[in-house]
Amino acid sequence: MTQEKIHFDNGANYQKSMGIWSELVGSSFLDWLALPNNLDWLDDGCGNGDFTELVIKRCLPRRISGIDLSSELLNYARTRRNCQLANFQLGNAMNLPYGDSSFDVVVMALVIFFLPDPAKGLSEMVRVVRPGGCVASYTWDLQNAQYPLAPVNEQLFAMGHERLLPPNVNTAKSNNVHDLWVGAQLENIQVKAFTVDQSFDNFEDYWNTVLLAPNINSLFNAMTPNDQRTMLDGVRKRLAVNSNGKIVVTARANAIRGQVP
Repeated sequence: MTQEKIHFDNGANYQKSMGIWSELVGSSFLDWLALPNNLDWLDDGCGNGDFTELVIKRCLPRRISGIDLSSELLNYARTRRNCQLANFQLGNAMNLPYGDSSFDVVVMALVIFFLPDPAKGLSEMVRVVRPGGCVASYTWDLQNAQYPLAPVNEQLFAMGHERLLPPNVNTAKSNNVHDLWVGAQLENIQVKAFTVDQSFDNFEDYWNTVLLAPNINSLFNAMTPNDQRTMLDGVRKRLAVNSNGKIVVTARANAIRGQVP
């Protein structure tokens, strides 16, 4: 069986499904970085610009660029009200179209485990950062199934389907990504984990956001009615409900930072 991968091409749907998670984790991540204002930033794999916008609002960069493979997501990013400062560009993280030492900070937010060669992608990040600059990343904790779509994936697996995951899940392990940063000869390497919660009014609210992921939507719609019921019942049982009757999903992100010598 060919393993399906999670992907988004619709910027608005990504914002409804994953945007709140990006803001929750991204805010904690930027607080941890605690970098000064007026720096030159690159959001490497910027997608629909949600993290780019967060950097602009919270870090007051002098200049910020965003690069991504999806023209559809970039088109959405360019419509963001607070992203006039950003320069969004179509391009590949494996071969960044920037000169050496072009930025003070390069960040990959929930991206590095999508790269075909994470070490090569990291080498490109290091190349475009000035000496003394920051190279940082964070990914979902896939190893311990603490990520927004974990309840869905675990039920899919229980029903005999492959989990829908990024292609390089091992990169999400904190020890593996630490080895990458060491291998890139970065200095002052630090790691940090962030745990965030998101609540949904009810199961339907949660499930409607899940179906915004095109792969999940296609897979669910291709199921028989009986399998759809099994899927829904199984996911429902895997979700936590608080005292107010709301669905609460907990996710954990593993972050890393290093300094270019």
